[in-house]
Amino acid sequence: MPDLPTTQDLQQEIIILKKTNERLRLENLELRETANQADTASKAKSDFLAMISHEIRTPMNGVIGISELLLNTELHPRQKHFAQLILTSARSLLTLINSLLDFSKIEAHKMGLEIISFDLRDLLQQLLTLYIVSGKQKGIAVKLEVGEDVARYYTGDGVKLRQILVNLLGNSIKFTDNGQITLTVEHVDRQEDTDLLRFTVIDTGMGIAENALKTLFEPFVQADISSTRRFGGTGLGLSICSKLVELMGGRIEVKSESGKGSRFWFTLPFKPEKTGDIIAGPQLDFAIPLHHGQNTTCGMSQDDKSNTLRLLIVDDDQTNRIVMEEIFKDTPAKTYFAENGQQAISMCSEQSFAMIFMDCQMPVMDGFEATVRILEELKEKKRPVPPIIALTADATKRTHERCYDVGMVDYLVKPIDFRRLQEVLQVWLPDSEEKIHIFSTDDKSAVETDEENSVINRAALQKLEQHVGNIDNVVKVFVGALEQRTKALKAAFLAGRADEVQKYAHMLKGSSSQVGAEQLAKLCEAMEQAGRRGSLKEVRQLMPKIEHMVKEVLNFFKEQRN
Repeated sequence: MPDLPTTQDLQQEIIILKKTNERLRLENLELRETANQADTASKAKSDFLAMISHEIRTPMNGVIGISELLLNTELHPRQKHFAQLILTSARSLLTLINSLLDFSKIEAHKMGLEIISFDLRDLLQQLLTLYIVSGKQKGIAVKLEVGEDVARYYTGDGVKLRQILVNLLGNSIKFTDNGQITLTVEHVDRQEDTDLLRFTVIDTGMGIAENALKTLFEPFVQADISSTRRFGGTGLGLSICSKLVELMGGRIEVKSESGKGSRFWFTLPFKPEKTGDIIAGPQLDFAIPLHHGQNTTCGMSQDDKSNTLRLLIVDDDQTNRIVMEEIFKDTPAKTYFAENGQQAISMCSEQSFAMIFMDCQMPVMDGFEATVRILEELKEKKRPVPPIIALTADATKRTHERCYDVGMVDYLVKPIDFRRLQEVLQVWLPDSEEKIHIFSTDDKSAVETDEENSVINRAALQKLEQHVGNIDNVVKVFVGALEQRTKALKAAFLAGRADEVQKYAHMLKGSSSQVGAEQLAKLCEAMEQAGRRGSLKEVRQLMPKIEHMVKEVLNFFKEQRN
């Protein structure tokens, strides 16, 4: 029988166990600290990327804007070439920033899914309408083929589906010089209440070498160095596509042969809406416009197309309404106006419009509620639904997202960017592209840039005059409204009504930016934010600055009239 351990032996074992336990405890603390540091570093990286993105976007938007203004002046061919290179480089840099942010979110597992109902037909129509233009410029046909059993309405993340298809179609356009590009959508399986859809993008482009296919979906990888030099890009697009497809429960694959084109395909599960509505038949050919037969043309029935295009502008600011009226006065479009959402609903119930421009913040009923009610009413009555375009001075991401949430299809920020407005018209009224012409990159104007501290940005004012003609009426209305709204703003401040301060500051911001009163617009934006936060202390500090700048603006226009 072995000897039993003595008390001294047991005490020694206890001491050893205690030391081991203490060592493990310290190691756990160290590991926990390391993990916390890693989490903190990851969060710091995400915060840094978000911050630096904003800081880079601001000057880059200035570079892009000034380059566009420069290209619309009289330039020698060599100067114009250099300015175009600046603009192209700036846009490429913004694309790079966006890709890096998306990739960072995915890597940090912060990219979530937004599962909502979406219209697959509209999604495909919008995409192909865009890429038809790019294809025509290169002499490439762009086609869509849809299986007969593909539903129209699905529940899933339609935004990320669009992002994936935009990248694949964009690549096909970039790397194809002749032939055609085809997007096919097929119903390949059904599991319980979910459809498995396969999306395939086929092109007749330059293709991809076999040895490059294995690493094609890895980040910062492109098929070869020569393609990077010739076409640019970061090598992140396909990696982001791959990760988004995986996030949505699918897998992306590729088959390609150098010199003979490529085929990318992926399958994704989507839950069909029980409406019994399929897309439109076995094949839709987008090499020509979509709108044939019983289809609607972006809010117009077939019968409406022979009539004058009716545009509804909903805005409580008279200056903005006059600007929009002047913009379209020399076009075939006929403009109608509403001062609030309630008026817009009434007008839409009485007649059809090809497009609606909807301000977001208005008295009586704002643009968000008006959009929801207009869409519901038109769908209930089975009438054509026009595209509703947000028209607002609030460029924040929150407002941007809310516009899309309520059913608006696009977004215009005040002051109106005429090039962007032309793009909106081309995308959402494609049949009218040649009829409604308000801006072209070939338009010439002798625009001079102002000092940063000018009361009025003469370049912006001259650009407005270039597109609307005589602006005397616009200025007259603006000056009258400016005096009245400044008084109302001060009265709201003195009464301590932060909500009204926010409202009047927002109105002043929008109308001021339209006529180039950029310093005043910035002050009003700060006042609007202070009112939103309920900070009357900030409002008190801003009020005299705004009053002074209002006097300066009024004096400027008074001198202009004299």
